Amino acid sequence: MRIGYRADQRFWLHVPPAFPTDEFATIVEWEADVTERYSSGRPAATRDELDLVRRNARDAVSRLTSTVTFGLQFWPLQAPLCVLLHVEVAPPLSADADLASELLGEVALAIRPQVESVAVAGIGDGISARFIGARTDERGEPEAGIGYILSGPECAVRITSEPTSTTVIGLIDVPLREVVSTMRVLE
Repeated sequence: MRIGYRADQRFWLHVPPAFPTDEFATIVEWEADVTERYSSGRPAATRDELDLVRRNARDAVSRLTSTVTFGLQFWPLQAPLCVLLHVEVAPPLSADADLASELLGEVALAIRPQVESVAVAGIGDGISARFIGARTDERGEPEAGIGYILSGPECAVRITSEPTSTTVIGLIDVPLREVVSTMRVLE
């Protein structure tokens, strides 16, 4: 099953889990497109910065697991800072499913997550959650995350960020909400 969405291409990168795709025969072609897109929005980007963008793109593909339908990489600033989100599609959840458990699974939390109900016309109903994990990064800062789980008659969609800073979660919250609101089942 395929999921479609609309996203501002200046800030969002669609990360395919494998190649070839409908648009790119190889990962090298895709990386060249990613780098060109980045440099068109950031004309002062240096060669080192563009190399980092290319490596971030390739790394994103390698971090997608076999259960992931596609990834979304968010570039919030005029710099190669990014966060990767994993988008998984599965059969619809049962009506009595514990959505928070389905979304967060075994994530060790420092405090209760901030959970909100959401409805996405093209997918179904569910929740979003912003959370602070019990682990810290190499600087001692808490790792945070954001996610959505939606379920409707055709499928369930789970969107989860990789661990990142609370600052990045603050930057991604509204743009991700906008992208999720446009998601729909294509086939």
